[in-house]
Amino acid sequence: MTKKTALLAFIIVWIIITIIYSKYDAPADGFTLIGFPFHFYSYFSGKTTDISKMDNGFHWDYFVFDMIIATAFFTLIFLFQIFLSNFKKKNIKPS
Repeated sequence: MTKKTALLAFIIVWIIITIIYSKYDAPADGFTLIGFPFHFYSYFSGKTTDISKMDNGFHWDYFVFDMIIATAFFTLIFLFQIFLSNFKKKNIKPS
């Protein structure tokens, strides 16, 4: 697997995981929360007595944390793949 293919596959998997772990309850008097592992977008459309405690909108800090975690995870997987391929090459003995 090339680096470009691995990166594309990881981005697609991250998007799918983000969609799966998101909540879309705003139309039913609840929250919409998008993001994995941190919710970087939140929206509330219900009735509340204290709107000042609502933190709606896009949160750049959580998005950056998500990207840092995703990049670190991708880097570890890619380095493990390189290590594994080098290990297999060294242990193959010609007959």
